[in-house]
Order: sequence, then C-alpha cells, then structure tokens
Amino acid sequence: MGVAYKKLEDQIVLTHSIHGKIEDLPEVFAKMRSVAGNSANGVPMVVLHFPLTDKDGRTMDVCLPLSEKV
Repeated sequence: MGVAYKKLEDQIVLTHSIHGKIEDLPEVFAKMRSVAGNSANGVPMVVLHFPLTDKDGRTMDVCLPLSEKV
C-alpha cells in the first residue's frame, strides 16, 4: 500500500471525531447518515491520527460529504 496525495474540490462535510477501532466505523457511518438525512452526498472519508493510537484504538475524524448544511 502506498501513499497518494490528491487535491480535492471544496466540499461541505459532516464531521465526527472518535477514539475507537476501525470495526466501529460502520455504526458511526450509520449514525452520521441518519443525522444528515437527504443531505448525505457521497462516500464517507476517515482521517486516521496514527500518533494518537493506544490499546483502545486510534483517534479518527469521520467525514460524510453533504449536498447542503444540516
């Protein structure tokens, strides 16, 4: 697996910071989609903060693209 850098267009996103495991993400995605409703507009993204990793998981910023503010 390599690292890729990509410039993205500006995008409104709903964000939620968690400290947990990758296995927790489907539940987080579902909760965020329920909050966003019809404004959810795309595939969720996750920013992993590897320096903030311990036995309980890692700190992650979960982002869900939106078509408008909620």
